[in-house]
Amino acid sequence: MRNVIALVPTAVFAALFFCCKDATIEPVDEPVVGPMPPGAYAYTAYDSTGPIVVTGWLSFVFQDSAYFTGRWEFQRVGNPQRTGPQVGRDSLVGGIEAGIVWVSLNPQVKDNNVFLNGQFDENRYYGVWLWITLAGVENQGPFEAIKN
Repeated sequence: MRNVIALVPTAVFAALFFCCKDATIEPVDEPVVGPMPPGAYAYTAYDSTGPIVVTGWLSFVFQDSAYFTGRWEFQRVGNPQRTGPQVGRDSLVGGIEAGIVWVSLNPQVKDNNVFLNGQFDENRYYGVWLWITLAGVENQGPFEAIKN
């Protein structure tokens, strides 16, 4: 009986390891961006040195004049390094404070997030994306999102 009890934690660990192992792997070459919904913004993020690193779309649903929610779907362009968690699809939250429009692409994560800080100008949202972890700003670059 002791042998069976001793094997239970090992079996649970093995099941979790093999069942969950591939769940966190996201192929870079596989397109993740679906069709852009009406009214969404076509998103392009650039490395600080100029090349495009991420493309996709994001959409906003305004709750009031200061806060909004929305969705995004992005994919890497080529094989850029250090873009942070701005690949795949997720919900977003944002707001407008003192003329600055901020967006959190990963609102459920506090220690590994990409923020978009910028401003709206007609049908365009532009500014700087920032990948922030517990260590601080890991990378950043300009972005532009143009309304569809």
